[in-house]
Amino acid sequence: FNWSEPLPVGVPGSQGVFIVENTNRQRFEVGFSVDKGKGHFSRTTIVSFVSRYSIVNATGIALRVRQVRTESVLELPAARGQAQALHWEDLRKPMALEFLTAKGGQGDNQGGDSASSKGGWSGPLSLDSLGEVPFLCEDRNTAAGHHCFRLQINNAMEADHSLVQVKVCLEDTVH
Repeated sequence: FNWSEPLPVGVPGSQGVFIVENTNRQRFEVGFSVDKGKGHFSRTTIVSFVSRYSIVNATGIALRVRQVRTESVLELPAARGQAQALHWEDLRKPMALEFLTAKGGQGDNQGGDSASSKGGWSGPLSLDSLGEVPFLCEDRNTAAGHHCFRLQINNAMEADHSLVQVKVCLEDTVH
């Protein structure tokens, strides 16, 4: 790992993002905040760390997500509402995500999931700006055709605009 820039941990109320890159070309963007302790802990400084990007599957359908043109896949179970941390797997590749419905509701490596084959993956989706982005993804479990999803990119916390929550919602099924 390479060291990040120094953080202002002595200043309560400070917040921001620092970036750590390792020798495998992975990039971890980490949000931090500095607060004073309360009550008996008022002389204590509390430094909190959280992944800059978190993703929530609100579709009820098991999904897979990866950085475009990489092999490493994050499984998003069908259970709704569980946030998972995201990081960039390879700095040489575009910093965008692509999605795939998980075959059989589970993660698998069948059906053209490798980075060299499109195999039902959505097109690339950038997290550069806040808002909503619709996208299609092949339904690999039924003959339903495609699912129309909506990617909601929002500030994870109202007070801290550097933390980003990515929420995947189901819009419709296209036959």
